[in-house]
Amino acid sequence: MGRGTCFFFGKDFSTSRFGFQGDIQYRTWNGGSDLEQLLVRGGVTYRPEGLAGKYTIGLANITSGQFGSSKKTLTENRAYQGALIPQNVGRRTFLKHRLRLEQRWVNGQDFRTRVRYALFANIPLNRPNLSNGAWYLALYNEIFLMVSSVLAAGATSTFLIATGHTQHWVTSLVTRVNSKLAICNKELMQ
Repeated sequence: MGRGTCFFFGKDFSTSRFGFQGDIQYRTWNGGSDLEQLLVRGGVTYRPEGLAGKYTIGLANITSGQFGSSKKTLTENRAYQGALIPQNVGRRTFLKHRLRLEQRWVNGQDFRTRVRYALFANIPLNRPNLSNGAWYLALYNEIFLMVSSVLAAGATSTFLIATGHTQHWVTSLVTRVNSKLAICNKELMQ
């Protein structure tokens, strides 16, 4: 059986510089009740006057399950701070840069800090911009830099290509590639 994923993403208030953003993600190993991950995340956003971008502080709770019949779970709590900065490249490429700092508390593990950088690109296919009714190509890449209390670092990169439509919540996944790289200093870990 295939894996199942359900998402809900919150929306900012359009009439204020302050807002709320959040998401709930429920992932299963088998498309049913075999929990892979439940993520609940929410934050307060702020858009400064005269500056492009949105800044967020928030909290998240993540429960991860094991594949198969085991009901054992691992719980993680996070605090995070983030910045989302828009950029236009030419007339038809709309970029967003996201930088996020996370403080992570995972049951039974050392405190961890992670830095995330994501680059989002939306390219309209049937209109000159992302107005209502536009079909677009969505490209996404995110790099995760993990630092633990034993002075080890690791990096993960996720790349996504999808198509979307401005009037629909769902995008169709074309491909997703994950790669991981661990960087450790042996002298510091001994």
